[in-house]
Amino acid sequence: MHEYPYERPVVADTIKGMGMKKRLLHIITGPRQVGKTTAALQVAEKWRGPVVNSSADSPLPQGPEGIQAQ
Repeated sequence: MHEYPYERPVVADTIKGMGMKKRLLHIITGPRQVGKTTAALQVAEKWRGPVVNSSADSPLPQGPEGIQAQ
């Protein structure tokens, strides 16, 4: 487990949302260099279920096949 000096506020909100009865896909978006990857890694460490982490910053958007492959 990695120790982070700071936990992003979105981490608690995301984990709370993931624990709700209605199961939804959670996507973290935002501008560059604001801590999206760090927040995603913090969520993955705390979540006790399966986790899939995928980057969507390629020059061309992924098609349905790429999303299904994830």
